[in-house]
Amino acid sequence: MLTGDENIIDMHFFVQWKIKDSYNYIFKTRDNMFDANTLRVTAESAMREVIGLVRINEAISEQRQDIEKQAKVILQKMLDRLS
Repeated sequence: MLTGDENIIDMHFFVQWKIKDSYNYIFKTRDNMFDANTLRVTAESAMREVIGLVRINEAISEQRQDIEKQAKVILQKMLDRLS
């Protein structure tokens, strides 16, 4: 991923998620398009958005928790639009 100061960083992360409403997940997800690939691509997009705004020093320092929180908020908004 490219950081805000145009450095390249190789990131590894995982996404742990919980289904809030199983009925809506099973029967009302738009076009039944939500699957593991959708989650992966959406999570990568959210992480790229956040990493693109920070400097490399911030990405590898204690500010990683802030990056995690920002990515979580963005990811949730993206996934809410899919449902």
